[in-house]
Amino acid sequence: MSSPAGSEILQRFSPPPIRNLVFSIKQTGVPLGGVLAGAGPQPAFRCAEIRQRGPSPVANHFFKTPCAVNAAMLKAEKAYRAELKKVTVADLGRAADPALGKAITTRSCAFFDLHERNRSTTPVKE
Repeated sequence: MSSPAGSEILQRFSPPPIRNLVFSIKQTGVPLGGVLAGAGPQPAFRCAEIRQRGPSPVANHFFKTPCAVNAAMLKAEKAYRAELKKVTVADLGRAADPALGKAITTRSCAFFDLHERNRSTTPVKE
């Protein structure tokens, strides 16, 4: 929903306590499910097999199984992917702190008040 109409729909139907979170997610363009989709099915950690690249590598039969680092990283990735599959955007909204949303809104409005160009419709007399 990157169109003005999409923003209007979100503004109208997002509950006020989580509206800032909804628009933050919209702005990032990376919904929670997209994190996994963007990563793809390949593991985030890709072993470069440095065990075999040293100045005097040992015989190849020692490398039939993944090294301990690769095994640990794959196990950790499996766990975090399983946990992320359980989390929805609605879950994130329920965890949002309304005071934080208000603080972000206040800070953003102050920034725009200070930095936004004057949008006066009155013509400037020369």
